[in-house]
Amino acid sequence: MTDAVKERPKVKSKAKREAAPAKEKQRAKLDLWTYDGDQLHGIVYDHPRLHDGEYVHTTRVLWVDWSTKIAETRNTVYILLRKAP
Repeated sequence: MTDAVKERPKVKSKAKREAAPAKEKQRAKLDLWTYDGDQLHGIVYDHPRLHDGEYVHTTRVLWVDWSTKIAETRNTVYILLRKAP
């Protein structure tokens, strides 16, 4: 009697799954803002979790495009309105 080892039938690999799209960040507007080199400070509008007109300071700013006045933090993309005097 031989001890033949049966090979498992090869399973066809599933097609590579597409990478899940990055979670879209929430958006808000920031008015009368200042930037201290790390965070933005100002009055927020249209934020999904904060009240309009609330004074806030953001988490660390990841990047700012000064030509379009758009800034991104970890969770939010801000449209920068008027800079504080």
